[in-house]
Order: sequence, then C-alpha cells, then structure tokens
Amino acid sequence: MSKKCDGCGEPYRGFGTTCANCRRRPSVTTPKSADMTGDVPPDHCQVCRKRVYAMEAHNAEGHLFHKDCFQCVTCGRKLAGTNLQRT
Repeated sequence: MSKKCDGCGEPYRGFGTTCANCRRRPSVTTPKSADMTGDVPPDHCQVCRKRVYAMEAHNAEGHLFHKDCFQCVTCGRKLAGTNLQRT
C-alpha cells in the first residue's frame, strides 16, 4: 500500500505521515532558514522553540540555541566555538 508523504508529496510505504527521507532532513526551522523575528520568547531556542537553560545555551548573532540544535544546515554537524560565519 502506497501513501503520499506530507513533506514532499512523493509516494512511500511504511508507518506515519512522512517518508524516511523527509524525517531525516533537518527541521523546517533551522538557524539559517528560521524566521528570527519576535515570535520566539527570548529564553527559547530558535530551532526547536523549547526553553534553553544556561548550561545548554549557545548564543549566536544575538539568538539563543541549544548546543544540540546549533548545527550545520548542509551536513548536520554540531557547531561549536566562537569563530563562526554565516554564508
């Protein structure tokens, strides 16, 4: 039985409403593509929109992220350090 994926619209087989490829993709709200306007409370992560506590916080360009959420959009690697540049 084939279903259409909610994410890409392609047919797939399996459980849920999204295909395996769409589940593996970075979330729709990544640091590069996120709408970084005032819709996220100041103490919440820009990616997952959950509260960020001091021990897990990463601040970049004035926005707050969890250490695990702050990752490269292209390869998915976690980013760390202070010498980072947006392309």
